[in-house]
Amino acid sequence: MEPEPRGAMAPEQLYHAVLINHKTCSLDAVRTLSSPGLDEIYSTLSGAAPGLVVLSTCNRVELYWYGEEVEGVVSMISEFFINKTGMDPLECAAILHGDDVVRHLFRVASGIESLMVGENEILAQVRQAAEEAARRGTLDPYLRLLFHRAVVAGKRARRETRISAGAVSIPLVAARLASEEMGGLEGRTVVIVGAGEAAAIMAEAVAKQKPGRLIVVNRTPGKAKRLAEMLDAEWGGLDMLPKLLGEADVILVAVSGPVLSRDMLDLYARQGLLVIDISMPPAVEGSSRVSTRWIDDLKPIAEKNRRLREAEIPRVERIVEEEVQLFRRLVRRRAADEVLARIMERAESIRKRELERALQALSSRGAAPDGASFIVEAMSRSIVRKVLQPVFSAAREAAERGDFARLKLMLKILGGEQS
Repeated sequence: MEPEPRGAMAPEQLYHAVLINHKTCSLDAVRTLSSPGLDEIYSTLSGAAPGLVVLSTCNRVELYWYGEEVEGVVSMISEFFINKTGMDPLECAAILHGDDVVRHLFRVASGIESLMVGENEILAQVRQAAEEAARRGTLDPYLRLLFHRAVVAGKRARRETRISAGAVSIPLVAARLASEEMGGLEGRTVVIVGAGEAAAIMAEAVAKQKPGRLIVVNRTPGKAKRLAEMLDAEWGGLDMLPKLLGEADVILVAVSGPVLSRDMLDLYARQGLLVIDISMPPAVEGSSRVSTRWIDDLKPIAEKNRRLREAEIPRVERIVEEEVQLFRRLVRRRAADEVLARIMERAESIRKRELERALQALSSRGAAPDGASFIVEAMSRSIVRKVLQPVFSAAREAAERGDFARLKLMLKILGGEQS
């Protein structure tokens, strides 16, 4: 069902958002305000506005809606979080309206609002937020357009700049460095030591490169099993390490506590084995039999890539501004088309009613020869089309200028709207 016309305001001014993220609030506050799940948020707030999208990630909870109502929605959001978390988000959250909402979401999708500049995961999260809202029936046409164009902007930013070039997280740097030093990991035997978050990131990055074998080992084999099953990999406990040292091409380590001593490496490791240890403190000792990289070797690479990405921010911002301008034209065109559809609907209703009267009058006078109904109907359609053509042109021009007061007047006069 199409939303009702939105008064005389330009449609882009009817976007609103409450932003709870790492830039508006402390990370502790973000964590507290992130505790309610999507089910709770949507079930409580979905009736606050005709449409609602919640973008929830580890460092943000952002609520987007479209319509004329602002204060009532903000009040409901505030009350919800106070009841659920004991904290009022308005103590730190930013509230945006209009173009600022569009610009912010486009920047988010482009990766320049992330804690880790240029991250790729946020683009998928923006798309998934819209899909989740659609599944729950809260994605109205205007929010659908906003989130679709945000994804388009994010893809363009990554295609036309180096905002996502290189790895800036240590686990990803480790996985990429292993691939570079080995000339690729396809067909190689790679061992992941550890099953925590950092180990999982390394394992997922390695799995994408189609190694011949991927083995996850951990002090707690059950944790290794859970991670391995997600990646169709082998798994086991640390007791497998002596055997694996003689089989592996690469070993990536992210654990707490020592796991590979010099004696173990000297005794079991194959010559030329590459070991990358990102544990803090280090979990691997050096050995002349293996090539070893520790976290301090990786930090300069991550920092270099971070500076490279940050240097791209101005280029991304120019793309975002271009996309904001394009979006303004698209959303105004959509709003104009809604008005024109209402006008055309009324004109078509009148045409059909008057056509029926004319044909009945001709028939009652015996003046309706064969084919008359077809000719008269074609004429009536032509008249409506020609009369409304300049109206439609004027309406679209008014929309381009943002003159929605004129569009509202057209709808009132030609669409049968009551004042």
